[in-house]
Amino acid sequence: MSAEAFLQKANEDEALRAKIEELEGDFTAIVKLGKEQGFEFTAAEFEAAYDAANELSDDDLASAAGGLGVIKPPPPEFD
Repeated sequence: MSAEAFLQKANEDEALRAKIEELEGDFTAIVKLGKEQGFEFTAAEFEAAYDAANELSDDDLASAAGGLGVIKPPPPEFD
């Protein structure tokens, strides 16, 4: 099974997700953990799948608020 399937399983399995988080980006160890769980992928495949899973869509970006939108009234000299 693929890195994408491994990440899907991790999303559903809290204990597996905790193990991955403990490895703190050690992709070699994550590949080993995946193999123990019956998955077969490389460190590069895992990194690409992880990046893709955490990428914001255009809709996510469009709905994200940035900053504080305060509109002040114009100064009296411009009324």
